[in-house]
Amino acid sequence: KEDVEKIIFNAKFPPMGRRGGESNVRAAGFGVNGFSWSEYTKKSNEDTMIIPMDEDFEFTENIEEILSVDGIDAVNFGPVDYALSVGAEVGYKITDERVDYGYSRLRAVTKEKGIGIMAPVVPSTESDLRAAIDRGINMLILGNDMYHLNQGLGRIAKEVEKVK
Repeated sequence: KEDVEKIIFNAKFPPMGRRGGESNVRAAGFGVNGFSWSEYTKKSNEDTMIIPMDEDFEFTENIEEILSVDGIDAVNFGPVDYALSVGAEVGYKITDERVDYGYSRLRAVTKEKGIGIMAPVVPSTESDLRAAIDRGINMLILGNDMYHLNQGLGRIAKEVEKVK
């Protein structure tokens, strides 16, 4: 809980936090064209999302306390790291009952509090996407740059092998 409070304190402008300000940045329009501190800080607080990561059983053990903090927009559930934390088989699909328990607790508490859930869907097949959405995940992570680069290079390598 204290970690999330510190994150919000440092990420948000008053009255939510105590983030420092600078008008000579892109987000503030470099302080020109009618710049307004009150508009800038209000919009920044609205636009800056707070998304703690649920990647271990300790998060689940403290979930009620952690999610009692005002200002959390979503929680990123990391099934690989969560599986590692409980000694389960590692994978993006939630198949181990210990990982499923962690996710199910997260889902129950976030639903009650109106907080979103972010999680990876790898591979990003239609059936896996539908399953994730049906499980209540409303912010889908569809791989990352290295995953997609590796997938693309793998397809190219297969095509090159056909030419040999």
